[in-house]
Amino acid sequence: DIWPNYAINGNIKHLIDTHGRTLTIDLDYAKYWNTTNQFFNTKYTDLSGNKIRSDYNLDGDLQGKLQIRSFKMDYSHPFNRQKWKAEMGIKASAMKADNELEYYDVSNAQQPIYDTFLSNHFIYQENIQAAYININGKIDQLEIQLGCRMENSDIYGIQLVDNTQFQKYYTNFFPSIFMNYPIMKNYILGLNLSRRIDRPSYDQLNPFKLYLDPTLFKAGNPNLNPQYTLAIETNHTLFDKYFLSLGYEMSFQPITEVVGPVPNKERVSIQTDVNLDLTTYFTFNANIPIHPTKWWSSQNNSSIFYGWYRGTDTTTSLNNGNLVCLVTSNNNFKLPKQFSFEANFNLTSPQQYAFMYLYTMWGLDLGIQKRVLNNRGTIKLAATDIFWTNRPRADNEFNEYKEYFNIYRDNRTIAISFNYRFGNHKLSPVDIRKGGAEEEKKRANKNA
Repeated sequence: DIWPNYAINGNIKHLIDTHGRTLTIDLDYAKYWNTTNQFFNTKYTDLSGNKIRSDYNLDGDLQGKLQIRSFKMDYSHPFNRQKWKAEMGIKASAMKADNELEYYDVSNAQQPIYDTFLSNHFIYQENIQAAYININGKIDQLEIQLGCRMENSDIYGIQLVDNTQFQKYYTNFFPSIFMNYPIMKNYILGLNLSRRIDRPSYDQLNPFKLYLDPTLFKAGNPNLNPQYTLAIETNHTLFDKYFLSLGYEMSFQPITEVVGPVPNKERVSIQTDVNLDLTTYFTFNANIPIHPTKWWSSQNNSSIFYGWYRGTDTTTSLNNGNLVCLVTSNNNFKLPKQFSFEANFNLTSPQQYAFMYLYTMWGLDLGIQKRVLNNRGTIKLAATDIFWTNRPRADNEFNEYKEYFNIYRDNRTIAISFNYRFGNHKLSPVDIRKGGAEEEKKRANKNA
């Protein structure tokens, strides 16, 4: 399984005058490709180990390539004695993916049989043009940012195996407003309103099939549409260190992972992504750092949300949700003689995720470390998921299909490591400039 890639960025920044007006241009090119060979040997026996039928041998040759091109231009214009600033820009990106999957039943090595169900040759092209404008500044103590982004998308896909193709055009506007106001000395209130788009990753669109066993495979969905979200959130900052937020989100065509039956295939399941009709979330988040003593610091985060899912997949209707709680606590203890101790805890309560009901997951990590060699080196001993409880367990239910799974991963580990810092540690870190195709590369990097 080989997944190489490279990316090139060229950029220029022009300072128009001494008042801060700037013009920036980015040109990006990135290429990803893969060569994947799969071979599956399935043996059939009775409970005593006696062979009851011939072996099934499946051979897969999967080739793929992805190219991204992007042009981006941004202009920044301060005004009103630097209290306000306008930012505007345009961007054009073009992406092309070509993925060919060839599977053969080689149970009879002399007569390989081409598998038309598993094999595919999928070509996907996406062209996006966008323009945006943001204005931010202060009115007395009120900080405000107003923005709007317009995007035009042109998408084309074809599966050459059966010559099915699709083409989509759409133009969207994404307004946003962000405000912060100090209600009193140690309390800042923030309000965010926005409409955004979340596009599927190229991996989610790719019909590449990854078999886990003869009854379950993972594959992308070429028919996935983007997810659109309306969001409102209030943020509360207390004493510059305690952060609380309340929010509401409504997503249309939400991209949701499902594990369900394959139509017209008996006892075969697929793990893929689909668009449901609607999801809504009411959320409460809290970030509370505490320092009980000089030698003990604790960073605590909690998220409580109520999620509701509505939609239909494989003839099964969905209209349910539940209250979920996520908690993390990271604790650091300073000990004598350059030693320190860490204890990290996380908990996720039972969660209804679309058609899947996930059971409670929790884990405890412990670690001890010592600084050496004039504080340039660190020796650390760490143990993760000590009780081996941070494992997914779920019920999955459709009409005429029920599944329960319990995944045993190697979460519980013990590791010893040594870290040494070279050079002048007093120097400021070098800023690594990002190019204009970060969003596209992020979607591509989910493939690996």
